[in-house]
Amino acid sequence: MSNDKQQWVTVYRAWGDADAQIVMGLLKSSGMDCYAEGNAAQSVHPFTIDGLGEIRVKVSVDNAHAAQFLIEENRGHLISD
Repeated sequence: MSNDKQQWVTVYRAWGDADAQIVMGLLKSSGMDCYAEGNAAQSVHPFTIDGLGEIRVKVSVDNAHAAQFLIEENRGHLISD
């Protein structure tokens, strides 16, 4: 999904696939394109050591502020806190 002409920024760091998928669902339901990237496949390494297993949810620079606001506004409904 990442477009070479568009800049993407991290708006959320998740420590599991379920957490990342919930946040991405929230963003997508608000009309924001987003994608997740990480250092290791969660199905292969379902643990976190020094950032290994961290999943970063990214949105375009243009949507970064709105995405962060939306995530913060819904923090009580998200998995990790």
